[in-house]
Amino acid sequence: MKMVEVEQRNVLQMKRLQDKLVQKEKLASLGQLVAGAAHEINNPLTAILGFSEILSTDPSLSASAQVSVSKIAQQARRTSGLVADLQNFSRTASSDRTLVDVASLVQRSVRSRP
Repeated sequence: MKMVEVEQRNVLQMKRLQDKLVQKEKLASLGQLVAGAAHEINNPLTAILGFSEILSTDPSLSASAQVSVSKIAQQARRTSGLVADLQNFSRTASSDRTLVDVASLVQRSVRSRP
């Protein structure tokens, strides 16, 4: 009966390890997705910020147009900050992946039975 309990405990431990591995894989994938999205958002944002800066120096713009350009630049900088936060998240979410020989793990687990 004791061998069955030990085996059940080993199976439960392996299940927990597998769940942790799956969670790490999900976080790594999420980090990659976020990094890609951040890159794609940054490209048009750079253009928006650049053009709004050029427009803000145009003396022929009316006061209301200047206010609009200022709002555009402000929102683009705000969005840029959000993208930077996403990039920081993606850096911390990614993890190093290593190959695991599951068969070897199972064999060692079975051998370690009392």
